[in-house]
Amino acid sequence: MKIIPKGKAGSSAQTKKRATSDAPDKVQQKRSKKEDKDKDSEGSESENESGSDSDGSSSSYVTSNSESDDEIDVSFEVRGIQEPDFHGIRNFLAYLKLDQKDDTFNASALADVVLAQSQTVGSVVAIDGSEDIFGVISAINLHKHASVSTVAQIREAIMKLALSKSSSSSSSSSSSSSTTTSSSSSSSSSSTPSPHDLFQQAFEDTSKPLGLLVNERMLNIPHILAPPMHTALFDEIHYAAEDAEAALEVSSKKAKKGKAKGDAHDTTHTNEWAFENYIVITHYHVSPPEKKKKGQPKVAPEPEYTKLEDEIYRRHASTEFTFPIVVKDQEVRWTLHGSMKKYALVMLVSREAIKNIRRDLDADMDGPDSD
Repeated sequence: MKIIPKGKAGSSAQTKKRATSDAPDKVQQKRSKKEDKDKDSEGSESENESGSDSDGSSSSYVTSNSESDDEIDVSFEVRGIQEPDFHGIRNFLAYLKLDQKDDTFNASALADVVLAQSQTVGSVVAIDGSEDIFGVISAINLHKHASVSTVAQIREAIMKLALSKSSSSSSSSSSSSSTTTSSSSSSSSSSTPSPHDLFQQAFEDTSKPLGLLVNERMLNIPHILAPPMHTALFDEIHYAAEDAEAALEVSSKKAKKGKAKGDAHDTTHTNEWAFENYIVITHYHVSPPEKKKKGQPKVAPEPEYTKLEDEIYRRHASTEFTFPIVVKDQEVRWTLHGSMKKYALVMLVSREAIKNIRRDLDADMDGPDSD
């Protein structure tokens, strides 16, 4: 970071891409048991967000923000995940804690998974010369890592909350349609799967890999980083799926040869990177409705997303549900703009929708064109 006189670095709040450089090799190392014992409660509850480049290489972005008579020139680097990033990643993963009363949520276990697969997928936002990271993006196979305690907690929380939302919506709809015959109401309800049903199907059908999209970054990090980070992630997943498919073909050929010889081979493996669906968890805020004069229609307040791409994901989600975040028995958070309610948004996004999401992400944020 450097301070440069106003007028020397162009207009305020401008962001431009600089030349890319080769990324440092992603490392995959095992952390010491001592680090494993670090408490996740130290993880910040700060708002976060994310970004990356299609070839997995490191990319730099310069952001100039006007401050009085000076401008701050910050060079953000999108690079591969490295071992020292563990603590920063762990702190970012705290946003996945859906049950605020659960003190056993272990973000370290998820950070271990992100690091273990960092040679295959995942990127972070960093500043050259700093040990801190300012964002992370990756994807975790929830079927493969179902035995990880934190993954089990996330699944349990999603199913519990989805069931609660489905129950409340079904009870309200049944009361509003009390004049409808029981046969017609039951057939209509069965024809439209509830969010709980769709999430349960995604969790239980292990033949269709289910990914957890990890996408978080610090507040005020330029949104222009989001398109290249998503391009990098989904390109990495594509190449990983191709490699896994080739390995499965080799294994299948060996199995056929072994079967001819009478040997037993396991042919039940699936391509762990060929995700059919993704679960996306994020947060947003809602301001209280403005007071209207008598006779004026009430206008529902619009959600305010901390990451602009969350709105795009929501447009293309197969299903979703939301619920208020309660911190210290309070749903309302006070800011410089007044009171705001914080909500969690849990979405199920299909593989087919990802292409459209990437297209809209580039268009809405003027990012680089998708491949």
